[in-house]
Amino acid sequence: MKPGSGKDSTYVLEVDKWKFIVFTDLDRMDLTSFVSIAPGIAVRSDYCIRAMEDRTGKYDIRLHMGYSEEEQRIVLRNCEIGTTRELKIRDIARLPIEQIIRAYHPPLWSYEITDGGTNIFGPLPDWEHDALSSVDFSALRKQGPTPDTLKWASRVYSVAQLNKGPATKRLAEVFGIPLRTASHWLTLMKERVPESVSMKLPTPITVLDCQNV
Repeated sequence: MKPGSGKDSTYVLEVDKWKFIVFTDLDRMDLTSFVSIAPGIAVRSDYCIRAMEDRTGKYDIRLHMGYSEEEQRIVLRNCEIGTTRELKIRDIARLPIEQIIRAYHPPLWSYEITDGGTNIFGPLPDWEHDALSSVDFSALRKQGPTPDTLKWASRVYSVAQLNKGPATKRLAEVFGIPLRTASHWLTLMKERVPESVSMKLPTPITVLDCQNV
């Protein structure tokens, strides 16, 4: 499966001379904690990316990603590097850690907050090819920065930011608007969309197998 396909997947990542098998290390993560990244869109607040070099298993990298209360976003919290030979400092600097993080798109979930906690639905289908293709962004663009438009602007921007992409540019591309307009919408989004900033979702968490956005 390709990265960003909506489910925890295994895929091959080639960077320069490197070739890694990348997957989610389910044994090293909290499967019950989620964080909101935009209205109705959540991601696990703790997950582990594992990248194994596809040769003799020379390098085995575990990247522990987690939600930072201080920065209010998902950040790299810890990095473990294993090797079949001596690990040297210069080797660590050469490893494509940033590229591995950028290529990994964590599964997205939808959610609803109730009086008794949070219901989590998903994981969602492929964000780019399924979720976004079902939305009439042309109609939203014509409406201007209405609450519904800004809700989707928040979703598009936040997912692009989560995936380490050019978020403002992606917002402009999806809605078919100039970068200047996209920047203005971002200002309005921060003022009018209360969930545009990441937040830990209240417990208890109930995970349901459903793919509604």
